[in-house]
Parts: sequence; structure tokens; C-alpha cells
Amino acid sequence: MTAPTRAFAFYGRVSTDDAQDPSLSIPRQLTACERALEPGGGEIVTCFWDIESGRKALAERGHGADGSAVKVPRDGGLRDLLHAATNGRSFDAVIVESIDRLSRMTADATSIERQLEDHDVGLFAADEPMSTGATAVLTRRVKQGVAEWYVRDLVERSRRGMEESARQGWHMGGLVAYGYQLEEHPHPNPQKAREGKKKHRLLPDPLRAPIVQMIFEDYCLHGLGLGELCDKLNSNLERYPPPRRNRKDDMPLPPTWSRSQLWSLLRNPKYTGYNVWGRHDKRRGRPFMRPREQWVWSPTPVHEPIVARELFERVEDRAHTNEHRAKAPLPKAYRQRNGKRNGRLYALRGRVRCGLCGRRMEGSHQKGNNWYRCQFVSRRGVAGADAAGHPRVLGIKEDIILEHTLDFLARRIFGPERLALLRHELAHAVATAWTQHDTDLERLRCKRPSAPCTARPCASKNTTTPTTPSSPSPNSASPNSAPAATPPSRPSPTSKLPDRSAPAPKRSRPCSPPSPTSAPSSSATSRLSSPSCSTPSTSPPPTTSPTNGSNSPPPSPQSW
Repeated sequence: MTAPTRAFAFYGRVSTDDAQDPSLSIPRQLTACERALEPGGGEIVTCFWDIESGRKALAERGHGADGSAVKVPRDGGLRDLLHAATNGRSFDAVIVESIDRLSRMTADATSIERQLEDHDVGLFAADEPMSTGATAVLTRRVKQGVAEWYVRDLVERSRRGMEESARQGWHMGGLVAYGYQLEEHPHPNPQKAREGKKKHRLLPDPLRAPIVQMIFEDYCLHGLGLGELCDKLNSNLERYPPPRRNRKDDMPLPPTWSRSQLWSLLRNPKYTGYNVWGRHDKRRGRPFMRPREQWVWSPTPVHEPIVARELFERVEDRAHTNEHRAKAPLPKAYRQRNGKRNGRLYALRGRVRCGLCGRRMEGSHQKGNNWYRCQFVSRRGVAGADAAGHPRVLGIKEDIILEHTLDFLARRIFGPERLALLRHELAHAVATAWTQHDTDLERLRCKRPSAPCTARPCASKNTTTPTTPSSPSPNSASPNSAPAATPPSRPSPTSKLPDRSAPAPKRSRPCSPPSPTSAPSSSATSRLSSPSCSTPSTSPPPTTSPTNGSNSPPPSPQSW
């Protein structure tokens, strides 16, 4: 049965890992769909496309990517397409260049097809018969199976190649283990070698390798714990430089050693000279660390070891001992509670962060009150907090946060004066932004080598500076004159900057730094058209109200 539809929605997709140009691939897919619709008189009325992998989970699809270079109009992604199909659609069917453009996974593609069918929206492909018969369905299912087989086979072959590269001792990318540095080697592939690509092996760092050896010996032989190691290393950061931070550990404070970094260092088998790959599982919902039997080891040591393998094995032995000791029941030297105690309720759990390190603050109940305290000391030790400039104890009572939060909601979100307060803040923000804009503009103009300062030299005390009555200077206002009452307004689209190629006009005011107490001009256009070669004052501008131009506090919302 031939499809009777006439209005179609186009959907296209380009994978982020494909060697394709989205500005060419998306228009090519659209052209193929238009050619397939020409014999039946179909017309594409709307376009949806994404730049993302077809192997993503269906719940994560449809967010697209930066497609500013693509000339095809975009009405949304896959999620927008499904939403439009269920809410007042302007099309009768959806067409794609090939069914694998919808999804590489058969289960996801058939799920999308079922959702469209439930709302009487057909799904067609440009390389398939434009019909809904049994033969067309069989052809589609075969193509979907081939598409999924292709991507799975490609993943398996890529993984086998990476496993073999790890067994040969090559570095597989990512952060280099602390204590090692990369040693470049020519790429064995001639094509990649001509492109300038290199392969790397691990080489001990003469500065950091002895630190790694000391950490293993202190932990396994001398019995130091992670907290004691943190304090020892953070007490002299010049002698024991900390590792480079990853994205999860980024903060404005200076880098220091942490317990998690030491835990990861002590469990890294690369320090034994063997190359190991596949320890971490980055799939969502899976344990981060894979079992040791799933790791890929090189058959022999491929780089110079920092610690002996026997010493590395003692780390696991001590970890198991500590785990059993922690689970062992303690002697009941005092009366204990029977049964399970109910957990406490923290209204802002997971929402309070430290203003210094940016980490989430943990809840703590002390003296009948809930507190939120920073975990910096518990993770990096007292010496780490002192080295980074973080207080050893930093906490805040929950009642204080709730008081300010509820007051803000009562006044700014649900209060009767919320619009007046918002209007005042917006006006103040605009005035401050334009004042800073004018200051930056004056500084940049004075730094231009092609526009030297042509203003007259500063006059002496006995010299009278002539002024032009028709165009008074912004700084020539008398002391008794009232300051500007309106905030600096944004220049209109019709206003133009002065011609920079023309010589700068002579000014009547002396070339001196502007007074920090002078009120801002009421017209941003006049300031932009009369540049000054003087150095702007570095002192902060006065806190003036955008409505009255004085230093007095802003009027109450009722007076507006």
C-alpha cells in the first residue's frame, strides 16, 4: 500500500565521531529525502536534526550540538520531533535518509517507530520503498540488524586493537601516572607518522619517582595511614609537589595532597613496570573499578618500575586487614542502643557548598542543632588546609541559612514589592555595566599607537582654560549644579562612533584624570563621541542610585 501522506518532517543525524562535515552531511541527507519524495508529490515542511552519536541511550538523545555552520534550518532534535508528533503536528510522516540515522541500536529505533505509529505518524527512509507493506518492514528490520552489527563489530575490533597496544607497552592516553613522564617514539603507522602523530611510553620522573617509592614504603613498611601521609606530604609542598588536578577536583585554592589521590596512587599497578589497561568502567550505573581479572596486563614489564611487585601486593593485604578490622564487632564496654536509629533530616542536604573550595558541605548535628561543615580537613588533613589557606574548621548553622533563604523568598519571589525591587536592581546593573564599559573604552583608546594623545597639555594654575558655551564639557559643571538624575542609557542603534581616521578634535578641558566624585553623564552617546586621553582613575566608582544620581540610598519602592 502506497503512503498517502503529503507533508513530511525531515530528521537527520551526524555522529560526533564520524569523519564527516555536518555542513555537508545534513544538506546531503535532506537532498536525498527530497528526491525520494518527488515522484509521490510529498513536501518537507519542517526539519529536525542532531549532531550526536547514534549509540546514545534514548533518554539522552535529542540535545544536538553546535551546528552553526549548517545552513539547513533546525526546528529541534529528536526529542522535539517526538514532542511535535504528539502535540499539534504540522506533518503526516517522518522521513530519514537511512534508518540507521534514526538510531544505531535496533531496540531504540523500533521504540521510536512505535511511538510515531501510536499517533498515526508514518516513518519512511529514502533508501527503502515508500510503502508500509510487510516486505518493506522486513527490509527495514534487516537493515537495522546490519547497522547494529556494524557498530558492535567496530567497537569490538577497536577494543582488541587497544588491548594489543597496551600489551606492547604503549601509553593509552589519559593522565600520566604520578612519578612518570612520557617518552615520545615515532608512530609505526606511516600515514600517521606523516601527520606528525607520536606514540609514547612511560619513563620515570627523576623528581617525583622517589616520592612514589617513599609513599609505598611509609604505607606498607612503616604503618602510616592515609591521613598521616597527607599531613607529611602537605607539610612541605616544595619538596613533595602534589599531582595535577583533574576536572572533578578543580577549585580556586592551591593544589594539595588528598586521601583520594593517595588511595588511587597506592592501587595503580603501573608502578610495578607492567602496563595495565581497562581498570575503570565509565559506563553509567556500573562500579567504577573493574575486578582485577578483567584488567589487561602486559605479559612482561615494559617500562622501568618504581616499586617492586611484592611491595605493591602488600598494599592489598593491608587494605583487606583494615576492612576486616573495621567490620569486626567492638567489645561492649558501655551501654549501646538496640535497633536501628532513624537518620536525621537536613533540609539543604547536597545544596550547601563551601565558598572557598566549592565542595559540598556535609551535615552534622551538634548541641541540638543541624550544622553544615566543610570536608576539606577530613579529606586533605590539617597540613593541607594550612598550606591551601583553608580554615581548619568551617561550618554554618542550618537555621541561619534557612532564615536568609525564607526572607529572600518572602521578599523577592512572593512579596508585593518584588517587581519594584527587580526594577531597581536591573537599572543599577545597567548603569554599572555602562560605566565600566566607558572606562575600558577610554583606556583602550589611549593605548592605541595609531591615535596619539592630541589633547592640550595641562594648564598651569594662572592659566584660564577657555570653554565653549554651546558644548559644555561633562566635567565643567558648577559645584552648585544638580547631578545627573538619569542612569547612563545605552546608545541608540543609530548613534555612531567618531571617525577614528580623522584627527582628534581639540578639547577645552585639561588633560587630567577624571574626578572619582563626578557624577556619570546622562547620555552614553556623548561620552562615546568625546574620548579622553587621560588615564582613568583606578578608584571604584561611587555607589550612586540609578534613579537620583546621588550617594543617598535608593528611594523606597512606594515613591516610584
